[in-house]
Amino acid sequence: TTVNDINSFTRCLDFPDSTFSNGYIDPNLEYGQSDFASFLGEFGAFGASLKTCATDSDSEVLAFSNDQDALVAKIDGLQASGSTAGHLGMLWGLSLLDPKFASVAQSLEQAGDMSLSQLPVPKAFENENVLKTVVFMGDGQNSNEFGFSPTFKGESSDLWSVEEIADGEFISLNYQGTLYTEPEYAEFCYISTVECAFGEPFQRTGYFLNNSQGEYYELHADRWVSESEFFARQVGDGALLSRHQMSWEDAWTVMPIEFFYEKSKRPNVYSDLRSNGRADAVINARLTEVCDQARDAGVIVYTIAYEIHVSYQENLKSCASSGSHFYEADSSNILQTFSGIAMSINLLRLMN
Repeated sequence: TTVNDINSFTRCLDFPDSTFSNGYIDPNLEYGQSDFASFLGEFGAFGASLKTCATDSDSEVLAFSNDQDALVAKIDGLQASGSTAGHLGMLWGLSLLDPKFASVAQSLEQAGDMSLSQLPVPKAFENENVLKTVVFMGDGQNSNEFGFSPTFKGESSDLWSVEEIADGEFISLNYQGTLYTEPEYAEFCYISTVECAFGEPFQRTGYFLNNSQGEYYELHADRWVSESEFFARQVGDGALLSRHQMSWEDAWTVMPIEFFYEKSKRPNVYSDLRSNGRADAVINARLTEVCDQARDAGVIVYTIAYEIHVSYQENLKSCASSGSHFYEADSSNILQTFSGIAMSINLLRLMN
């Protein structure tokens, strides 16, 4: 699959509605990246904070493996967090069974990321010697997708990056012959009536955030400067090497929503992100389409409603191949549930 990269940070894809109605991800098509943002976290270091797209390695798909130890380790490493997107999970599950993904499996094998003795996989749906199943577990409570409006997408964001030669570590501040060496005095070095001494200069990337009042917040100095002061420094004149207005897509890879909300005076960013993706009712419809395609292809679908209220079970019930393929489970019986599904699959294999 070709991806129209808008940044190098997010690994999530944006699928059109036709992908769900078709029931497969087409490796020969180009897909765009979904909008990325982190709600919390430090500037430039989101960590494990809530993101619109998980970027951690434990969120990657482990495809086409018959290595039991690797599969168990993968399952043990999964972490439940964020919102529910059952339509995406089911779409990936069905796509990995689709023979159209044979080229993907071959590429993974050539790259050394998988090793199977029965290439090509996946086999054809019509192959009578192959049983294809999906075990789909979730809470059934699909939530709306996140997505920005054009206000917060594209070129010319409110965030600027600068490459500059910065002063080294603060040594001292001289005011009228008195030396101050405590680190907190470094913040006063911009005052024209003082003299400061610093260590060896170094090159760094700095960030400035423009707010709705035309001010620029200087991140490393934790201060606001006027527009005239921000543009007074000329590139190539002194310490300023470059100045670049970042795209919104690049800006969101370093700037948490919380930081932008607090500094920019533009509080609508939260509601914007929450209201421009698919609504939960639309997501439920897309999930139904994928489940219908799975049944039409002869795939056996088991669904597990894990620790959820009965009011959210319908999405999972309707996706299962039949009522007997739907399970309710919690922490007390989840192992028995999977054992029951394994016995059912083995029985189907023997019958076929």
